[in-house]
Amino acid sequence: MKRLLLHPLMVWIYRIVVAVVLLYAGVKKVWMPMEFARLLKEYQILPNQLLNLVAVMLPWIEVVCGVCFITGLWLRGTALLLSGMNAVFGIAIAFRAWLIMATTGIGFFDLTFDCGCGFGVVYIPTKIVENLLLVAVGMLVLFSRREVQDTPT
Repeated sequence: MKRLLLHPLMVWIYRIVVAVVLLYAGVKKVWMPMEFARLLKEYQILPNQLLNLVAVMLPWIEVVCGVCFITGLWLRGTALLLSGMNAVFGIAIAFRAWLIMATTGIGFFDLTFDCGCGFGVVYIPTKIVENLLLVAVGMLVLFSRREVQDTPT
């Protein structure tokens, strides 16, 4: 199983899939910074003074990470950044889910909301799993051997 997961073709496929997700989500948010800032505010984590800055910068970071995952440029750094960002996103989504459950009484497995990921209203348990998978892919790329990271032969 480990041999299949770390096969150069599989690592390259993971990179392309993640890159497409990052590029789609990032480009979509680049054009809607005020809407993204509004969604970020609902998390009640960032001070109001940082909302606009984060709403403008984060989508561009996603786009750059997507390009790096496709090209292989700064791959290990990008993989580390991707894993870190998605770990933070997962914790933030879980925190917001907890806030909603505490105020509304909605159960975790019934939760849906627009998390700000660029894909609209999502089913939260699935979204948390998706974020964990993105963390795992980033770690897989980060710790894979150099020859595994290059485009498949």
